Amino acid sequence: MSKTYDIAVLKQIPILTVAEKLRVATIRTGGDTYQQKDPDNSHTPTSLTLFTGTNSFVRFSGKESGGCSRGSVIDFVRHCTGNSDFKDACEFLSKI
Repeated sequence: MSKTYDIAVLKQIPILTVAEKLRVATIRTGGDTYQQKDPDNSHTPTSLTLFTGTNSFVRFSGKESGGCSRGSVIDFVRHCTGNSDFKDACEFLSKI
């Protein structure tokens, strides 16, 4: 028997909470905008941008990972883990 997930509930998990669980360090760059800290220079952001107002993300440049470069918190998990499996991303989020 496969597990079911309430996608609407998972998509409401705050993206900054998800980023913290994924160990993605961020800096605030605007009102509701956060960017990933560059691992080589913590004062410089990367192109990975999180929007708390829409609870979404966009990677403006760089190699796409996990088959997506923008979307919901589910897509964000897939992007950051390099995993294109939707169910795995939902399972990760269900444990937050």
